Amino acid sequence: MSLASAVCDPVSGTGSRILVIDDDRDYNEGICESLELNGFQTAAAYSVKTAQEIIQNFDADIALIDVHLGPDNGIDLISDIRRIRPDVRCVMVTGQADVNTAIQAVKKGAYDYLRKPINMEDLLATLERCWDLQKLENGKKQAEELLRQRNQELEALNERLRTMVDTTRKIVGCTGLEEMAPQLLEEFARNMGAEGGSMYLAEKTGLKLAHTLDPGHALEWIDFPLRKGSIIEQAFEGGAPILVQSIDSNSNLSESGWSGYKDGSLLVMPLPGASGNMLGVVTFHNKTSPPFTTQDKEIGTILGSFSYEAIRAARAAEQLRDTLERQRQYLEEQVNERTGALLVAKESAESANREKSRFLSSMSHELRTPLNAIIGFTDLISQKMADPLTDKQREYVQYVNESGNHLLELINDLLDVSKIDSGAIELVFEPVTLGMLFDAAGTMVRDKVVGRKLDLIIPTDIDLTVNGDHRRCLQILLNLLTNALKFTDDGGTVELSASRHDNSFIKVLVKDTGEGIDEEDQAHIFKEFHQVDPIRDGELGGSGIGLALTSRLVELHGGDLGVESIKGEGSTFWFTLPIYDAKSKSKSKPDTDALKLLASDLPGRCKILVFEDGEANIALVQGFFGEVHEVKIAENGELGIDMARSFMPDIILMDTRMPIMDGIEATKILKSDDTLKGVPIIGLSASADPESVQLCYDAGADGHVSKPILFDELIVTMKRLLNSHISKRAN
Repeated sequence: MSLASAVCDPVSGTGSRILVIDDDRDYNEGICESLELNGFQTAAAYSVKTAQEIIQNFDADIALIDVHLGPDNGIDLISDIRRIRPDVRCVMVTGQADVNTAIQAVKKGAYDYLRKPINMEDLLATLERCWDLQKLENGKKQAEELLRQRNQELEALNERLRTMVDTTRKIVGCTGLEEMAPQLLEEFARNMGAEGGSMYLAEKTGLKLAHTLDPGHALEWIDFPLRKGSIIEQAFEGGAPILVQSIDSNSNLSESGWSGYKDGSLLVMPLPGASGNMLGVVTFHNKTSPPFTTQDKEIGTILGSFSYEAIRAARAAEQLRDTLERQRQYLEEQVNERTGALLVAKESAESANREKSRFLSSMSHELRTPLNAIIGFTDLISQKMADPLTDKQREYVQYVNESGNHLLELINDLLDVSKIDSGAIELVFEPVTLGMLFDAAGTMVRDKVVGRKLDLIIPTDIDLTVNGDHRRCLQILLNLLTNALKFTDDGGTVELSASRHDNSFIKVLVKDTGEGIDEEDQAHIFKEFHQVDPIRDGELGGSGIGLALTSRLVELHGGDLGVESIKGEGSTFWFTLPIYDAKSKSKSKPDTDALKLLASDLPGRCKILVFEDGEANIALVQGFFGEVHEVKIAENGELGIDMARSFMPDIILMDTRMPIMDGIEATKILKSDDTLKGVPIIGLSASADPESVQLCYDAGADGHVSKPILFDELIVTMKRLLNSHISKRAN
């Protein structure tokens, strides 16, 4: 290979440019002459200064630098040249065979090192290597530039794909075809970079314009069969996109019936359906450069496939809505008919219930009179007859007496349930000592233990006092104690116990060693007239009313009633009653100081959020709770919801009627909030009718107190809910 062919620039056709830097003018000129004979362009510099000046204007490829340039060092010149022209290859030339000099030159950036006198073959070979290296670096730069361009193209494609994903998300949110068609067309046009477009959907007899971005350039209707050879027919029948990059130079468009734009580019995409059927076509138009590309065509194919699924889903949703609307209208008619019938039935039931209450009240008096006589005379016969009874006579009298007492208990229980249901029962709260209550109950059931070898354990060291109605508290305890004795076999044990449940309640337990209750029956035993074993319960004197009455009496005291039982191992019935606070007074004699002391009876310092818009009620609640607890007031439901989320109250008092958002709606929202749904809510309303109360509970309220508020009633309800809330949170 000749030197000229080896180093000649294949692009410009000129020889490589060599700058020779040597302070020996004759030697310098001789090298330049030899190089020019071999096809190179040369320039000569005789000092560091002239070299620095020449390199600014002479586009050198290679610099031959003598190590010694008079008083200057040629090695230091390498850094200057590389700074001014980083692409210049520097080759050091010296008359000394000094390895250290060569190393220093390479460190400064020299490519190679030649010794004087220079052998032309060695010089040419060195120059050829320099040029080969330059070509490699140029190739590397070209590859890097191609890679950069490709990355830009991929990034642009990725951006389009991301836009497509965003487009599909927006379209999925559409609820009907009327909303979806404009969204589809506009989003796809934006994604394709189109300036205009139209969407046609197939009907039975033609294509109907669903939406257009170019009014006046799109027909409202295109009849079937489509014009043979037209661009729309080609896309619709062929099932493949048609790309026209230059409308004005495509004569086939006018011949095929195209009547749209006269210039720009055109893209027609079919909307494929199921089993090869076409759902419609979409046309996109672009008048500005660049025109649509093959990539746009491919992207359009993807969007077209998605469009089919989206449109099919929208049509299915519309059909479903139509069906649901017809079904709703039908159900509404049925509901209206049923509601009318139910209203009649409800009025009839309420009337019957009122008649039942009057009947029970009347009959209780009618039945008690003869029962009093029956029970009294059987007692008299048993105890004071002048002539002694025979054993058989005494047995008969005992049967009559027990039956009479059982019937009297049943009548009393039924009457109490009726009173509770009608709201006629009233409790007289007072301090009730559990020790005295236990002793009285034990005395009253002693006759049921005699002769049965039952071990009845009643503690005598109980020093606890509850706040309740003494007669009703004794009734609760007697019902549970009698029940335990009734269902415990001879030789068994029944035990009473009591302890503080928390700071506000006392828990009483009635434990027996009877046969126990199945878990599935435990959820039903507190319902009226429920009997686990009707035959056995009937033989033992059970009526199915005692536990239901007991449950209601406990609730009236603000407590809870429950059972824990294992089949074959016995049962433990328990109930809670509020602790008596000597500082509090009954509701019959309320005053301001007593009410404030009663507020302090809630567990701990509570965070209370009150929804209330009445100024008087706000002042009353703040005056009652404010000195003992942390109270915040929300004057409407919307404000209160935001306040609840930041305040995180322990309990909420909710007025049902407020401006902006009422208490019913606010309660529903709070109970659907995961962070607040466990907070107890007590509904407050001036309407005490059953419908208004039930409306509160249906919304999610945990309790209800009618206005005007009796604060001892409110405190009892708050205690019960707060203690239940604290217990659940602890578990």
